[in-house]
Amino acid sequence: METVILVVEDEFIIRDLVVEMLTEQGYRVLDAADGQTGLRLLQEAPRIDVLIADVRMPGLDGHRLALAAQERWPDIKILLTTGFADASLSKALTPGMEIVLKPFEVEALLERVDRLTEGALSA
Repeated sequence: METVILVVEDEFIIRDLVVEMLTEQGYRVLDAADGQTGLRLLQEAPRIDVLIADVRMPGLDGHRLALAAQERWPDIKILLTTGFADASLSKALTPGMEIVLKPFEVEALLERVDRLTEGALSA
């Protein structure tokens, strides 16, 4: 079964790069430029396996989006990205959520996604 990843990032260059790299790796990728659009995609999609979301976005931030995603998809894997090392965010993570600090190496992000999706790929 094809792994579906939703990338929600308000910085176009980062979003475009991540989407391109994930697509090249064979993942089916949906993307959104803001939390509200990401939430709509989460609600409308038949399935989302992984959510990659920027923590700090205008409007609906990535952490609140991740919590909404877990309500809709209890088994979803979540990778939050942030340019700020915020200890309080680490404490707010729920099972299935991880953080990646920006700037990140794209290869490191791909490795993290591959590790998160191992279970999904064998299902």
